[in-house]
Formats: sequence, structure tokens, C-alpha cells
Amino acid sequence: MDSCTVMELASQFGDKIQNLKNCFKLQACSGDVNCQQLLTGIDKEICELEVLMALMRAEVAREKEHLKSLEVLKEQVLDLQKNLHYANDNLPQRLPQKKVCTKNEASENGTTGSPLGSKKDAVSSENGTVVQGARKRTRPPVPAIEYLTKDEFEEVPKYIKGRINYDSVNLAIDELNKAVSAKYSIVGKPRSVIMKSSDAIKKQFDQFKSQETKETKGVHFIVDGDIKTLSSLKMDSSARCVLTILRHCGRIKEVRGGGCTRYCVCV
Repeated sequence: MDSCTVMELASQFGDKIQNLKNCFKLQACSGDVNCQQLLTGIDKEICELEVLMALMRAEVAREKEHLKSLEVLKEQVLDLQKNLHYANDNLPQRLPQKKVCTKNEASENGTTGSPLGSKKDAVSSENGTVVQGARKRTRPPVPAIEYLTKDEFEEVPKYIKGRINYDSVNLAIDELNKAVSAKYSIVGKPRSVIMKSSDAIKKQFDQFKSQETKETKGVHFIVDGDIKTLSSLKMDSSARCVLTILRHCGRIKEVRGGGCTRYCVCV
């Protein structure tokens, strides 16, 4: 026996004696048919209860295993939630965008456009000859300076970027792109339209054209004056630092001459 005290031993012996007394009482009823049927029914119900208890124990065991798997899943969800919160808190305000080929670029590459035999390109004359028409010239889209990635910014030497942070660089890129877009919205207009514009627009147009050189042919660029008048970026030491970073990362290149520095957009 596992009992260690006399009181526990006495309790166990008392239970056994009581069970024996109950058995003697039931033995007197062994000849009674009704009692036997009752005992048989009780025995059957006890067997059914034992089977039911076994099924319940098995179900409890399965639920315990299921609970363990849910605990593991909970940990994974919490880790994922933690990572998502970290990504949300540290996501840059501006992300580099994948360059998409525009319709004008595709047409310049010969991938789109009307076939040579279409009605737009050929006109039949009275004597049956076909005159090939010239296609309408389309100006290339104005390129934009692409945002820096976090890795690119981190690779810039400390002596170049100084105290400039990552978000400040991309904010400055927004202003530079604004200046480029505003300038070439004027330069891209036909001269006939410019001649009908105000004197201020004419002066701007002539000034933009006077800054073009052989080295800037086919290149979109701005100068210090454009940044001051066409954007909200101040040409202070921070702006100069940003331009140096962009030149270091290959976003712009400088063309000097004629008393000004041209910041050309690299594409």
C-alpha cells in the first residue's frame, strides 16, 4: 500500500469492509429475478459509461494537442504582427518606382503606331500614285529623377551626406522634379504658341534655350535659377549637399559652361 500513516490505512480498510458488507447484502438478493435484472441493467449502463468516458478522454487528449498547435500558431501570428508594425513604422515616405515604358517611348522604338499602308500614312492621288505621309512628331516624355533607395543612401560616404537624412533627400528630389516638369512644360511648346504667350513666358523660353549646348542636346536639365523660381527648394548648403549625393548616386550629372551649372537628369 502507498499509505504512510495509520489513519490512511484505517480508512482504506474501512472502505474495504464496507464493500464486503454491501456484497453480503446483495448476495441475499441473488435468488431474486427482479434484482438480477436490475443488477444486469446497472452493469450494462456502467459499461456504456466506461466507453463514453474513454471517448471523452480521447477527445480531451486531441483538444490538448490542438491547443498546442494553436499556441504555436499564435506565436507565429504575434511575430508576423511585430514585423508588420516594424515595417510600417520604418517604411520610407517615398519608394523607388519601377520605370514603365510610355506610349511615346514605345512609338519611338517602333513597337506601336499605324502600319505604313494605313490611311493616315498614305494618300492616293488622282493618277493612282501613293504619296507616303510624314508621321506626326511626338516629344519624348519629361524624365524624372528617381528616388534613392535606403541601401543607396547608406552606401554614400559620410563626408558627402553630412547630416542630411534619407527622407530629406527624397523630399528634395520631389522639388527638383517639379522644377524639371515646369521648365519643359514651357520648352516643349511650339514656338508659334510661345509667340502668342505673355512677355514673361517668352523671356523664360529664350532664357531656357540660351542655356542649351551641344552637350545638353537630347538631355533634360535645370540650373540654379530654375530651382529657385520653379520649386520651393532653397539653394543653401543642404540643397548643395543633396545635389552632390544625387551626382554620386548617378541620378544627375553636371555640365558646366557659360557661367552656369546644368544639372542633367540621368535616365
